[in-house]
Amino acid sequence: MKQCMTKLNIVLFCLLLAGFAYIGVFAPKDTSAAKEENRELATMPALTADTLFSGSFSQDFENYLADNVGYRSFFMNTATKIESLKGFKPETGRMVTANKSLGTGDAGENHLLLLSDRVMEVYKKNDAAQKAYIDALNLYAETLPEDIRIFSMLIPTQIEFYEDQSVSDSEKETIDTIYNTVNPRIITVPAYEKLSSHKDEYIYFRTDHHWTQRGAFYGYNAFLESAFSTSVQLSDYHVSRRHGFLGYLYNQAKDPTLQKHADTIEMFTKGENLSFTAKAKENGQMVSYTAQLFKLPAQNESPKYGIFMGGDHQFAEINTENKNGKTLLVMKDSYANTLLPFLVEQYETVLVIDPRNFYSTVTALTEEYDIDDMLFVNYVFTTTFTDFIDRMVAVR
Repeated sequence: MKQCMTKLNIVLFCLLLAGFAYIGVFAPKDTSAAKEENRELATMPALTADTLFSGSFSQDFENYLADNVGYRSFFMNTATKIESLKGFKPETGRMVTANKSLGTGDAGENHLLLLSDRVMEVYKKNDAAQKAYIDALNLYAETLPEDIRIFSMLIPTQIEFYEDQSVSDSEKETIDTIYNTVNPRIITVPAYEKLSSHKDEYIYFRTDHHWTQRGAFYGYNAFLESAFSTSVQLSDYHVSRRHGFLGYLYNQAKDPTLQKHADTIEMFTKGENLSFTAKAKENGQMVSYTAQLFKLPAQNESPKYGIFMGGDHQFAEINTENKNGKTLLVMKDSYANTLLPFLVEQYETVLVIDPRNFYSTVTALTEEYDIDDMLFVNYVFTTTFTDFIDRMVAVR
């Protein structure tokens, strides 16, 4: 009898392993996960001698497996619902813990504050990562050609302007520390002050972690004042809207009451919807494609944050009708996507790189293009993402 039980346990264990192998490797890719998380999921990395010995292949392959596990959305949703039953329920809201899946590469948990009409990320500073972020900016200040102006724009999130400041660390303190510590060559953009003075406007989504394009407009004016001593008016733009946006944080919190507070995506435009060329390296091959500043959804399609720039691109080159000979290089996270349609107004060429998957280096770009300005655009949480900061350094 004992031998039979032992054999049965072995069989059950093997079946369990086979089940996990099927889910992790052989099950069909969960195509709904990318839509729910409002981002591009990791692709299979190219295996070369460089990627193997540098360690980047193992890290990228781990991200690929995590993103492409079978039935990913089912497991993510189930885990989130279980977590939402835990924590405390103060009068001001409920704390929710969810898995990080912002494409940063950093594992861990994402702490959310769920209110009756919105959900917000809870900011917790990371001193070691913050220092690494400062070092990364200083590296560029020390090595880029002297004739290139360097700007840094750090953007707070909506929880910074929430009435109960006890639930989150001070984002202003982090931004001020970085701005006061970086190489004096770096021109710091006071986006915080602009957003703070307009905090009662619709500058952040209720169900997503990004700012709205209205918020990005105020960040744009902060940049204009820092770079060109000028500013523009919101009334100079035509505004169009798409209703019914439920963002990344909604999919993390999984609270049905948020559906009653779906967001409206505002788009501020001047003239035509400009097309641009983007490039990516996939499976060791270079791919070029055309995208637009605004990727408008079909009438029966729910709007996504990817409406701006068509999402994140490894590299993009935007050529405008501004024949002033000026070129801007932007190193960014996804917060920049709402800002870029404004930035193109000031330059003939705008180059955009996402360090998380950029296939070349900034040094190579400075040799190929006559770059006038470089702008780092990140939301404050990026200063806690060690893998993102490592990639900033790696693409130098």
